[in-house]
Amino acid sequence: MDSGPNIPNEKLVDIHIAEYNALTSRCTYFFNFQIILLTAILASISVIATLWGSRQTWLLGWGPLLVLLILTNISANIFTEQYKMVRYIETILKPLIKDLTKKKFWEYEPYLIRERKTHFLTSITLWEMMGPVIAGIILVFITLNHTYIYDSTWSPDDWIGLILSIVFWSIYSMQMYNAIKIRKIY
Repeated sequence: MDSGPNIPNEKLVDIHIAEYNALTSRCTYFFNFQIILLTAILASISVIATLWGSRQTWLLGWGPLLVLLILTNISANIFTEQYKMVRYIETILKPLIKDLTKKKFWEYEPYLIRERKTHFLTSITLWEMMGPVIAGIILVFITLNHTYIYDSTWSPDDWIGLILSIVFWSIYSMQMYNAIKIRKIY
């Protein structure tokens, strides 16, 4: 049975390296987009802080928080995609080239795993989950601020804002948890 065209090993290695270059370029683009998202997230937090005392409309109260949660969801999705690309490189592409060349290469990820110390403050998982924790704290503060400082009556718009915020926060937390699971595979 024919398994495809007979391509010399050197050409196959070149093809796999080209795929590697394309994936790492995509990771670079995602990283640049993450920097832009971080700027937008910080701007959203500053808008929340600025509008903290002027709780007059639903848009001013829940709008910046919803924008913050949507941006963090996009960021978590990009984290997941980056981890998937690294996992693909480490678990699929690297073994293909290793089979062709019979040599070790691309040993940076295994090197990092050996070098990293598992200490509470240097734990990658701790820092990855910091975003959902901070977003949850902001959500709780806004809810408590509305309930105890302004008044305890909640309009239907406030309930919609709270429910949407909880939904987006839950999705964000699950996406970051899934990204961590993907990272821990390789």
